[in-house]
Amino acid sequence: MKPTSSLRPWILTGVAAAVIGLGLVWLGRDGVIRQELPDGRWIEIRHVTATTNGTHMTPFGARWRRDLLKFPLPGRIKDWVAIGTGNSGLGAEPLSLGVWWTAGGTGTNAAGFKAGQVPAEFRNAVWRIVGDNGWIYPAEFLGAAAGLDNVAIHSLLLGAFPRRQARMRAEMCNFTNGQVITSFLIDNPYPVATATWTPAALPATHRIGSLTVRLEQIDTTWLDPTQASPTFGLTRRCSPRYSLVSDGSATSGWDAMNAELFDAAGNWGPYLDPSENAWKVRITVLPKALTRGPNDAVVAWNSPALRVPPPGSWQPLTETLTLDGRPYPLLGLGGAGRHLFTNDLHSTSMNMNGEGRQSSVSRIGTQSTTTISHSQAILCGRGWPETPAGSRLLLRVRLANGQETAVNEFHEVGKIRYFPLPTDLTGGFSLELVLQRSETVEFLVAPPRNP
Repeated sequence: MKPTSSLRPWILTGVAAAVIGLGLVWLGRDGVIRQELPDGRWIEIRHVTATTNGTHMTPFGARWRRDLLKFPLPGRIKDWVAIGTGNSGLGAEPLSLGVWWTAGGTGTNAAGFKAGQVPAEFRNAVWRIVGDNGWIYPAEFLGAAAGLDNVAIHSLLLGAFPRRQARMRAEMCNFTNGQVITSFLIDNPYPVATATWTPAALPATHRIGSLTVRLEQIDTTWLDPTQASPTFGLTRRCSPRYSLVSDGSATSGWDAMNAELFDAAGNWGPYLDPSENAWKVRITVLPKALTRGPNDAVVAWNSPALRVPPPGSWQPLTETLTLDGRPYPLLGLGGAGRHLFTNDLHSTSMNMNGEGRQSSVSRIGTQSTTTISHSQAILCGRGWPETPAGSRLLLRVRLANGQETAVNEFHEVGKIRYFPLPTDLTGGFSLELVLQRSETVEFLVAPPRNP
């Protein structure tokens, strides 16, 4: 029995080593897909990433090291495990597709080409994704980063790809002749799409208050499939044709911001697959500066009639306007000329005749100096909140005779925000701050079919 008992620790040690070894083999799997070229060079797709928050992240370094870092380890061991790991991030639209790849050769390039040494054939290659039905999707963004040991890691992003497939084909094409250098079958990192939409007839209309948005049709621009842009083999680009009419007048009080195409699978952009049952057209519009939009937030400044300060002078203001539940503190009215702000508080004014618009911020220790020079009088505020996406902050100016004008652009210099005032304010005037919100309408339409 003694020999048996003496072997037990060795057996247990061997089993433990085997378990650890198998675990590290599993932990080391990184999903790398490599294609070898006849000349010894190779291309790898390292990662295929998804995002719901607009950020694609890809890790660098051995998978077993990255996975071990998830466990509680002594500090010294954790530092050793962390050697040679890292990650890179790339901003994009939510639900977009990210593909990360690298390339190398033989000899000194066996671990991958260094940043700045990637052959032009690879560096300038045109990437595309091809669906099972042959529809081609272009890469919308190409980027590059330096991974471990300065090895070049490249990325491409797509807002549209075959979301109804579990796998898809990614192709790398020569940038001069379009020939496929290599191709990969990659997994769809999102759940396979199954939703469908039912189209309505065109033309179609939607109303926003007094505004009528009329969608006429989906226009098709035919592309040359032999060109590298947007990608080889793609034959057409689509865009909505529509009109804006206010109260029956062809002159609309609204500005078109954008018109976008979507499909039920989750794709967006002008290169959607026309075999889909329906597309969604989303049109976003914004009221013109003097148009009262149905959802605008407005705060009128209930103060005595104001007057433009003389050039080089400053009229302090202590009001804080509350717009859409958020504070907009006012600093003052400045005459045409140069104004200095020390730590965001007005300190000096100078009359600088004929000087155009200039601004700067300088810092020495804890003191910051903001300089604003403008040939017009300005209304200044400090610490205003960020303007929400799809909105516009503007200033409406009412003259003493009741006539209105508007300034639809404000400027930011450090924490100082300012509107240049109109030049014809010879009499008194009053102000209102306006947060104009965009409005959207949506249509479901049948895609244009091939002729």
